Amino acid sequence: LQTIQKQILFQDWEGAEKNLQILNKKKHFEKEIRLLELKVLRGTRYLKEALELVTIISRQFPEELLFRLEEARILLDLNNPEEALNCFK
Repeated sequence: LQTIQKQILFQDWEGAEKNLQILNKKKHFEKEIRLLELKVLRGTRYLKEALELVTIISRQFPEELLFRLEEARILLDLNNPEEALNCFK
């Protein structure tokens, strides 16, 4: 996970995607992997896909507020500040 986090930090999207594929096969750290997937999608500007995924994940893990934060960031990137604000209400 640390390697992927560093790759996201340095915007090495291709490397992060490859390492996420490897982790997905192992089925460990599911919440963390999903959050990193969202960050990669947002970083590579696949915003609609990221929004679809975060909607599904938010329902799967409703107690995890980091997904709501990521949803708000995606909505801001999509120039939808009102909906982004609603994520925090």
